Amino acid sequence: MFLLWAVAVVQVQAQTHTIEARVVNAKTGVPVGYANVYATSGQGTITNADGDFRLTVTDTAHVRISFVGYETVYLPVRVLGPVVRLREAIYDIAAVTILPSGDRLATRVVKKALKEFRRSRKERGNYFYRQVTQTDSVCNEYIEAFFWGRTSFCFPTAQLLEGRYAGLPSDSIIRYQYVTNFFTLSQLAIVTPDIQAGIHGIIQPLRENFLRYYKVTYNTLRSSSPSTPDCYVLYFDPLPIVSSPILQAVVYVDMKTLGVLRCEGNLLGLTMQDIVTGEEHDFVAHLNFSFRRVGDLFDPKTHDALNSRDSYSQLSSVSATATTTFIGRPVRLRSVLYNLGQQELSGRAQPDFSLEIGAQTDLKTAINHTVYNASFWQQNEFVKRTELEETVLRMMEGNRLFSNYR
Repeated sequence: MFLLWAVAVVQVQAQTHTIEARVVNAKTGVPVGYANVYATSGQGTITNADGDFRLTVTDTAHVRISFVGYETVYLPVRVLGPVVRLREAIYDIAAVTILPSGDRLATRVVKKALKEFRRSRKERGNYFYRQVTQTDSVCNEYIEAFFWGRTSFCFPTAQLLEGRYAGLPSDSIIRYQYVTNFFTLSQLAIVTPDIQAGIHGIIQPLRENFLRYYKVTYNTLRSSSPSTPDCYVLYFDPLPIVSSPILQAVVYVDMKTLGVLRCEGNLLGLTMQDIVTGEEHDFVAHLNFSFRRVGDLFDPKTHDALNSRDSYSQLSSVSATATTTFIGRPVRLRSVLYNLGQQELSGRAQPDFSLEIGAQTDLKTAINHTVYNASFWQQNEFVKRTELEETVLRMMEGNRLFSNYR
């Protein structure tokens, strides 16, 4: 029996391997960043900013790669090549006409989203976060962290599981910009039942009183491909009277289910204060929220989502980019948050409820109170790093620059 068990283990191990590929636009060759990648064997990830992904799957699995605006690719692992080309979805041109008033449609979408939000708000799972800061052409700050928190439309509070932070020290010749609480942009909810302003007073689009803040127009995208859902595209443009920070957003909604698929937009009205000079600079931030439908039924032939009363939109990822200046030098920030759901983390099972990360919490300070766990980081990488991120990480790790080394 022992020999039979040993042979079975070898066979199971032989059935899994790690795949790597780059996802690009089939026409232009431009990488498609933050596309959703899921395997039928249960694993999942997203592409990084360069369109690359890495995933460990079984040999018999199929991989589903999707991004709103592109035709979904569904293919066996055994035929997956180093480059996956996504074709842009073809839509009925006659339907791509911006209609002047989207208030009624937006009201239906908000009502549906709030209902799903309340039904799914108790769902919990793991999240991964990565952030890099560049001053001029130098990457001077690097953060990675894992959290336990709510997995519906957002997680305004979460427990820190593991984290690591490193920054290059400034001196009298070279001074770098360090950004506090950039992580809170990933905690921003586009759906909220609270009619008051959201995190740091930022106004979001899918709220009960959206008409106080937005003019809404929309169009319809009817796809010729059965693997690409027909969409409503709602444009939430701030009214001239709004002076608070606000998210100017484009929201993609599944026409069949009215489920939110994606939201992208710019944060307007934000400034950043230079703690050295006291000067304020415009802070231009772009966010991209991706959602996956949980509980939807799928057509076995086309894999097209069918309506389900118990389904809901679950946050899949948030990518954020921002630019500002520091002593006349350009500063660029980039971050990605990925919802791991119930995927297990090697070497870490229980959250530390004393390390709660809220809207006012400095993530770097919280990380500094933890102890660096080298083996944990060697075993857990759910979003493949870009070449720059990989280079910076190895340099900072090799020089023991992470602040929670003991």
